[in-house]
Amino acid sequence: MVQKAEKRKPWRSWSDFTGWAQDFSLRKKVVGGFLAVVVLAGAATSLVGTWLVRNTITKNAQNQLLRDLGTASFLLDEYKQKINHRIR
Repeated sequence: MVQKAEKRKPWRSWSDFTGWAQDFSLRKKVVGGFLAVVVLAGAATSLVGTWLVRNTITKNAQNQLLRDLGTASFLLDEYKQKINHRIR
């Protein structure tokens, strides 16, 4: 019967961690690094996209509110002028 080598635990000390990392083949290290880059790029893209959407929505809402306030101010001034003309 073939005995398996005891797996090292990476959380005991730094030297144990580096020894544990050396147990992996080059292929596993490359695949792990590639997956880490993909995950980080996805997270960065998600954060930037969320920031852009939030700012775009805020800017559009602010513009719409300012247009509505401008329209309301114009209508209020028109009604004031009509009332003043009726009073005189």
